[in-house]
Amino acid sequence: MLKPIPVSDADREYLNKVLASNKSPLTKHLAVQKIVGGYCSSCGAIASKKAIFDAHGATVIEKYCDNCVKSMKFRG
Repeated sequence: MLKPIPVSDADREYLNKVLASNKSPLTKHLAVQKIVGGYCSSCGAIASKKAIFDAHGATVIEKYCDNCVKSMKFRG
């Protein structure tokens, strides 16, 4: 199942400001982790979707960016 990662307008605005600033890479990384939960499992870009898989009784959650989602096929 593929779901968008919910991000409020205020959080999106804050994240864009942090990423465009002269702040340290660590500060930028922590902002991404806090607001969207991480990076694309495929290419490392900022994640916008999360894919939830059932792997023989275990739930696996991976995050993907819009570009990688376009090139993948998801069921459910």
